[in-house]
Amino acid sequence: MAIARNQTWILASHVLVYARGLILLPVLIKTLGPGVYGSLILLLATAEVIYGISSLGLDYRFCREMPSTTGRTAKRALFYGQFWPHALLVLVAITLILAASSTGFSILPEVDAGWLIALLLVANFCYDKLTDYLGYTDRQGWLAVALTAAPYLNIAIVLVSLLLTQVTLSHLVWISAAVQIATALPILVLLLTEIGVTVRLPAISELSGNVRLGFPLVCAYMVDFILGTSDRFVIAHFMGPEAVGYYSPAYALGSLIILVPKALGIVLPPALSREFDAGNLEQVDKVVNAALQAYLTIAIPFILCAIVVGKDVLTLFTNESIGATGGKLIPVVAFGTLFFGLNLILANVLFVYRRTGLMFRLTLGAAVLNLVLNVVLIDRARDIGIAAATTLISYAVVFAILSIAIRPYLKLRLNWGHILRVFLASAATAIALAGLLQILDGAAGLIAACVLAGATYVGCVVRFGIYEPHELLGLIYTRADGDGKRGE
Repeated sequence: MAIARNQTWILASHVLVYARGLILLPVLIKTLGPGVYGSLILLLATAEVIYGISSLGLDYRFCREMPSTTGRTAKRALFYGQFWPHALLVLVAITLILAASSTGFSILPEVDAGWLIALLLVANFCYDKLTDYLGYTDRQGWLAVALTAAPYLNIAIVLVSLLLTQVTLSHLVWISAAVQIATALPILVLLLTEIGVTVRLPAISELSGNVRLGFPLVCAYMVDFILGTSDRFVIAHFMGPEAVGYYSPAYALGSLIILVPKALGIVLPPALSREFDAGNLEQVDKVVNAALQAYLTIAIPFILCAIVVGKDVLTLFTNESIGATGGKLIPVVAFGTLFFGLNLILANVLFVYRRTGLMFRLTLGAAVLNLVLNVVLIDRARDIGIAAATTLISYAVVFAILSIAIRPYLKLRLNWGHILRVFLASAATAIALAGLLQILDGAAGLIAACVLAGATYVGCVVRFGIYEPHELLGLIYTRADGDGKRGE
């Protein structure tokens, strides 16, 4: 039950991390306004995408082989073989950013964004490399602690700062960076104890081999960024950062269900790699199909209930203006996120089979379609709803193509009877939620209605035979043995 246990740890940490955003969202919007909140989102997204590109895929071999590697020397070679080259690339990126900033270029004209992005890049590098070491050495419990500690320390410092002083955008960035670095320090002590330190740049042939396998993943990441994040930059360009402050809260609530596939994206690659390397290909199929089925069990009711209660929840977290503008977007975002999550789960299979270029080729067209539609339609309509609709279309296109292209590597078994029962249970829950909202008033009533609706859905899941009660504690893992080769 290792996968189920690890998934529980990581899912719990992702829920807590996401809750951090939901806690800070109303605090920042109601105290600093949607303009500052939107600017913060843009800065964090910019640093994230630059960091993602800067790796060039050099960490592919580390991620792929570390779970099965034993011995201090071998682990040290894998870790530092990607650590130092990536550190140099981050340094190059920072130099270019500061050079551009010195000429007056900035994504946010009212602040010196160059230094803030450089600071976030350093923090992202330290935090990401060290938490990766925990994850790929199978310390999921400690990884969950690290992933959870940083955001809640961030919350605490932001709240205290708001009480003591006038907080600015720069303060928020410094707090975020400092917290990431502080959280990474204990992991650094563990790493140095276990594998020590060495300064060695791999041979060019080794680096090129890593890039050959890993760079398609970077390209796929860029495509995912265009699909999932570029809409904020297009909105900011045509409508200003404040419009991002209206759009981002709706997107954050509508995409809440992405927690499940993102948590799986941490747990599944090392687990599936071990099964694949051992020749248990049937086991790979079973785990991935079970993950898809579990995700649909959560995503479908979320979408239907978002139709009923999305506007009210958004208003509760922000204000009447944002709720009225963004409430109608939440079901659209949730539907798009359903396809996005399915794509993320299936992408784990391509990672294991070393078919990393396939995901990039499949999603590139959809990313271009998404960007072009956003630029053309948002420019003309000046409506943030356009971004939600184009993202839904793009993710659906990717899933339609990927579900066909992945057949040589995965026996995809979508249980339509299961999906129908989930839909009926979800519809019953949404109807119950709508009825409860007619009876219960205010914020407390809204929260109570959502809790009761969740309990109703769990009851329907058991009553309709979707899962037995004992299965609800272990949705992901069913042991099986198999052999054979596919996709070779």
